[in-house]
Amino acid sequence: EFGLETWPVLWPIGDGDRFKGVLDRMTNVVHIYQKPSKRGGKAEVVLVPLDDEEKLKELIADEELFDKLQEDSMILEELMPELDMDRV
Repeated sequence: EFGLETWPVLWPIGDGDRFKGVLDRMTNVVHIYQKPSKRGGKAEVVLVPLDDEEKLKELIADEELFDKLQEDSMILEELMPELDMDRV
């Protein structure tokens, strides 16, 4: 309606109770959020390069979400034009 183009910078991994973190598409680094040990505590964030599949599989600990992350990142890379920072 407004003629604006969008380019998702952060891509979620899971949602609700299955939320694991986000993919930063600018750096291709995955931010995995680990639940705090006590209620109300701050979540720990582990940064993992997208191409470190072994570590991601281990930390995501959900085969379906890991596969979806791999598929989504491939689709986004293929279908979305590269971000033109001059147009931002």
